[in-house]
Order: sequence, then structure tokens, then C-alpha cells
Amino acid sequence: MDSNVIHHVNSHIHTPYSFSAFQSITEAAIQANAENVRLLGINDFYSVEGYDEFFEVTSKYHVFPLFNIEFTGLDKEYQDHAVRINDPNNPGRIYLCGKGLNYPVVNKTFIDSLNTLQESNNQQAKSIIEKANAFFHNNQIDIALDYNSILVQYTKNIVRERHIARAIKDAVFALSPAKEQKIALLTKIFRGTQLTSDIENSAALENEIRNNFLKDGKPAFVQEIDKAFYSLKELVNLIKLAGGIPCYPSLLGDTLRACTEFENDWEKMHAVLSSLNIHCVELIPSRNTLDMLTDFVKFFHQRKYIILFGTEHNTPEKSSLLISCKNKTEIPVEIRKIAYDGACVIAAHQFLMNKMNIGYVDDHGNNNYEQINEFATFGRSVIHSYLKR
Repeated sequence: MDSNVIHHVNSHIHTPYSFSAFQSITEAAIQANAENVRLLGINDFYSVEGYDEFFEVTSKYHVFPLFNIEFTGLDKEYQDHAVRINDPNNPGRIYLCGKGLNYPVVNKTFIDSLNTLQESNNQQAKSIIEKANAFFHNNQIDIALDYNSILVQYTKNIVRERHIARAIKDAVFALSPAKEQKIALLTKIFRGTQLTSDIENSAALENEIRNNFLKDGKPAFVQEIDKAFYSLKELVNLIKLAGGIPCYPSLLGDTLRACTEFENDWEKMHAVLSSLNIHCVELIPSRNTLDMLTDFVKFFHQRKYIILFGTEHNTPEKSSLLISCKNKTEIPVEIRKIAYDGACVIAAHQFLMNKMNIGYVDDHGNNNYEQINEFATFGRSVIHSYLKR
């Protein structure tokens, strides 16, 4: 196998340890192998508990594992000034990833922080379930959600809004054998709002349940509490405790919306990110036109950022693990190579941290971006050795 080949890589997927289109990590690895995706990154919310299974399964199916994580944070100053960062609906809310974490993660402060975040998340889920059940009772709807049942049936350790939506959909289907009955019951749950998706389209149906029953202004909405969010600086430090590289996942204007206030000036965006020692950005190219993606990649590549691509797979829809732009537009080799080199840097960092406890980010949180090309070259060798076994 040629160590200079540009392998297909997907640096960001969610698994059932948060919420996923996949029923299991094995399913994801089998699909990656079938589509010739040779590097795959687990990227669950608030969780590293899938790492053991991910390592075992990716090895079995000849896929190089990238160990990542995702957090949701809050910048109160941006929130106060109504500045959206990379959440298109919530000013001040920010998603931040950690790339190439230690495997296994043993830092006690990091693990304790994860447990706190998971507890806050699950407490909100319990409140949503309680509010939903009160609505069902008051409206003579024979549905009673149970937190523990959802935890066992739909997820591994964290109950999220998407899991609750799926549980409601399944309860509606269990109560209503006929199509017309299902539609009537959902209309009642939506307080008269008509269903717009096909009743047989589970993914679209679950999204409608979220939008019409669980979101702000709807019957089962519960406001998240502040302690469920760390600040951006706290998240950066937390990622470094786990041996990871902080990475900003850019929205870049998704399929429905233009860039956010934070992302509409890339020079300012670069200044803010670099001030926080964040020199890694990630895109979900299916959201973006090829022209916009190309301009963004070249801008940040020239400034020596690690560039990564992923698909998320954090909705019910089934789709390919292969990376493409909006409308399935193919990405040119020149741009694919930049993202592949970025994944190679992550691979090199993981390897060096595991063997020598030194990597792309030093003890003070500084990125070694002046040697990004050397890290990419070494990472290609690490990947080549792994895949030729």
C-alpha cells in the first residue's frame, strides 16, 4: 500500500453513545470498510465511553480510528450581543470538538467534568420527559415516557432530545395501527399543527416531533441550565487535559442559512480562534457549496490550520460516509488532500501522545503549527503502517 495515497477520511461521526444514524459502532465500521473510508473519527457529545468498542471494531474492519469528542459551550458576551457562533439558532452557543484524544483517557479532572456535563444533560432530559408526560396526561393521550427505558432502548449513556423524539414516535406507532390514526394523534400532540412529512419517513417524522413538541415555545420545551455549559476557554482547557487538539467545527452557512455573525468575517474569526490557541477547523461539507468550502479551506490552510471534514451522522437519516459538498458535489483532489493531511496530523498526534506523551499541542496549549507539514508526513507513515497489517 502506497503511503502517499490520499485515503477517504471522515473525521466526525456520532455513534449510539450520543445519537446516531447508526444502530451500532459495528454498523459504522462495516459501512466505512465497504465505502473504502480508511480513517474514521468517533465524535460523540460529552462521551469517550465508545472508545474501547470503536478501537476494537475499527481494527477488525481495517479502518484507522481517530478519537474525538464534542462539547456545547456558552459565551455570555456573544449571547448578550445576539452574536451567533456556530449554532444558527442560539446566540452565544458554541460547539467545540477535541481531536486526537488520548486513548484511553485517564485524566481524572477530565472524566469528572464529563460526568458533571452528562448529569446536567440527563437532568434536563428527565425534565423534558416529565413535562411531556404531564401534557399527555392532561390531553388524554395514552403515552407515558420512562427515562430509564429510553436510556436502555435508544442510547448508551446520554439521553438527548433526539432520543425522546424517537421514543414518542415509537409510542405513537404502538398506539395507532392505522395511518390515519397516527396522523390524528400526532396532530393532537402538535396542538393542531398538521403533519407535513410522510408518516412512513421516520427521520423526517422525528424531526417534526422535535420542532413541534420539544423546541422553544412548544409543550415539552425545557430551558437548559447554565451549568450544562462551560465557557469556550474552559472547554479548550478540558480538551487539552485529555491530550486532544481543540477544533472549531464551522457551520459556514448550512443548506438553509447564511454564515453566522461570528463566521461572516474570517479574519476576525481567525483572530479569535488563534487567541485561544485553536488552530484546527472542521467542516461538514454536505452543508456547503463547493465554492464557499474551497475559499474557506484555502483561507485557513494558508494560516496553517488543521483542516478536517466529516459527516456527523447525528440525525436519523441514513447516508454515505464519503465526503461531498451540497447536492453531492464532488470535492476536488486538491481540497481533499488538505483535509487528508489534517487527519494525518491528528493520527501523528495520537501516536506520539501514546508513545511519548508529546504531540502537536505542547504542555502550555500551544499548537506546533510551524511543523504541520512534518506532522502530516509522519501521520501518513503511521496510517500506512496500521493499514498494511
